[in-house]
Amino acid sequence: MHAAGERAHRLELRVDTPVREYGAAGGVDEQLRAELAAHLGAELAAPAPEAALVWLRAEDAPPIDLREVAAALPPYAPIWALTPKPGYRGHVPAGALVETADRYELVITDHTGISEGWTATCMRRPRAAAGS
Repeated sequence: MHAAGERAHRLELRVDTPVREYGAAGGVDEQLRAELAAHLGAELAAPAPEAALVWLRAEDAPPIDLREVAAALPPYAPIWALTPKPGYRGHVPAGALVETADRYELVITDHTGISEGWTATCMRRPRAAAGS
């Protein structure tokens, strides 16, 4: 499996998975974006997404409303928060991600390094809330 396929697999993204991206206007990993779009076979702007990629940086203001992101997705769909690793500009501490998940009534289900300077944290609506 090539690098983009491995990264997409770690993010639970299959070929043809409709994905919507948020927060890409700031500093992002352009190589990762291009690899994921190529692997998925589409731009990261699906009108009816099954997963979301949310670029979060410490300096983002106003922050992205993850409740709105979750509402656009099927129940229990992944919301991948992509954040700079420690030592990189815009790093978001793990505690801040936990607080963010709590504020938007999401649970963190996974965390992985996704590129040299970025980590990916998976947030989802809780299963009980996702089914209602």
